Amino acid sequence: MPSVQGGAAYPVALYDSQGNPLITSGGGLPTTITGPLGATGLAQSVATNDTSDTLYAGTLTTSTTAAALASTQAIREVLIQNDPDNSADVLVGNSSAQPIQLKPGQSMVIPVADLATVYAKSISGAPVVNYLGRS
Repeated sequence: MPSVQGGAAYPVALYDSQGNPLITSGGGLPTTITGPLGATGLAQSVATNDTSDTLYAGTLTTSTTAAALASTQAIREVLIQNDPDNSADVLVGNSSAQPIQLKPGQSMVIPVADLATVYAKSISGAPVVNYLGRS
């Protein structure tokens, strides 16, 4: 099982059970993994217990035509998941392009100010997208 090393004030590097880095850059050193706020912002977010008062959860049954996740709702970020029970991939993006492909069970976090600006569509069929936004 992989282990995680790091902390609130340090970048995070992932290692396997033998201590080998899972992601490497030149020279075999672990690649720094940071969140959407960058290493400094992520450390500050963790250190200051950056929590949310309100969560907005929902689902969207997709089609091959892109649709907004929800109506206008002010948020700071949204977690989007292609439901694990789906058999088709979904594409995520904005109203004009959905370049990010998620396989069933895969998810992503997008720092965004409004749920209505995130769009999803299916490759085929009508897979369900789950989302959880925070303000």
